[in-house]
Amino acid sequence: MVRALQQLGVAVEHNLEQGEYEVVGVGLDGWSVPEAIDCGPSMVTLLTLSSLLSGMNCTTTLHSEAPRGPRVMAAVAQTLRRRGAQLEGSLRADQPRALYSPYTIATTGDGAPLSPLDIELVGGSDTEIHHAMKSAALLSGLFSDGPTRIHEAPVSDARLERLLATAGLALEASGPFTVMAGSKPPGTPSLGDAMLSGDSGLGWTLLAAALGVPGSDVTVRTVNVDPTQSGTTEALRDAGCHIALGIRAEQLGQTTADIRIASGGPGRALAMVGERAGRSSTSLPCLAAIASNCPSAAASLLSVPTSHAPQTAKTISVLDRFGIASRSVEEGLSVDGAGGAALRAADIDAEGDADIAMMATSLALRASGPCTIHGVTGITAVYPRFVATLRALGARIEVHEALSP
Repeated sequence: MVRALQQLGVAVEHNLEQGEYEVVGVGLDGWSVPEAIDCGPSMVTLLTLSSLLSGMNCTTTLHSEAPRGPRVMAAVAQTLRRRGAQLEGSLRADQPRALYSPYTIATTGDGAPLSPLDIELVGGSDTEIHHAMKSAALLSGLFSDGPTRIHEAPVSDARLERLLATAGLALEASGPFTVMAGSKPPGTPSLGDAMLSGDSGLGWTLLAAALGVPGSDVTVRTVNVDPTQSGTTEALRDAGCHIALGIRAEQLGQTTADIRIASGGPGRALAMVGERAGRSSTSLPCLAAIASNCPSAAASLLSVPTSHAPQTAKTISVLDRFGIASRSVEEGLSVDGAGGAALRAADIDAEGDADIAMMATSLALRASGPCTIHGVTGITAVYPRFVATLRALGARIEVHEALSP
């Protein structure tokens, strides 16, 4: 995201020691839109920029390496086109429900604002696509000449709504209904000096590693524990994990907490399906790593969104390499627990998928011998300090440049 903003003429400075970013805002009207923007492997960057640029009466091309981008962007494009935006991508005959990079955003020609939108997001098992469509509707709504009305069930991640409301936008949310007034507010919305909550999905990536390493006692600080993000915590508590939440101050309309978990693993199978799965941003590979800590007689069941189908096959393959049995079932992915047994040492190629790479690293901490994980460059886009954090917790990890599998 930082690199993409810099391509748009936004000044961003990163203080690595303090973990802070200073962004000098220029307002949406002050962006200098280039002919092409590289979004890298970040799905958030691709979703955010495509939604905003579609209403800015500009022409540009977005390049993306996001693993789940094609399926998500097909749904996002449909949402934006309903407002009159022009967003196109590449099609493939064997994947009719996917839209591939590069993505072209074209001006509407007459400079007219986008249309109002009423959208209903009810049912369906793909929570990622559901949330992406809602985000696209809200962000593009900044450029609409009428209200944006959203009805969703179940209610998905509400962080964007709260962020927009905190920035001064006219937005009201009540249960499954969200209404945002059309057109940008006068002046430039500002958050001032703001402390952002940590991503709950990435927080559970670290906690998943702690579950499988004897003697671990790890606390991840300032994690978003919004009710729409409580699914993973509930599932692990039901499975017998001892989780302590230390609620902190509300930040940008979001409730945050320190999450503490100790080694020992769940005492029962993990069930992450149905409505609970819709309240979790924890990746499928991370949930699979957690499920592998369950007792050997327990088979955990994890819901799998349709946009994650390719990642599901890779998850099963990686689990198998470590000696963990898993299989696709009608309800999703079933993972057999390995209990406290040491896993088989493995050589893994994550093929650039950050979730797979972090899952494999977590499993490698429980292996009976050294493991090598290739194709890990995607981690730097979503969690640049992942390796450093694990090292600080005592993990022995070496990083090799351009190591061929």
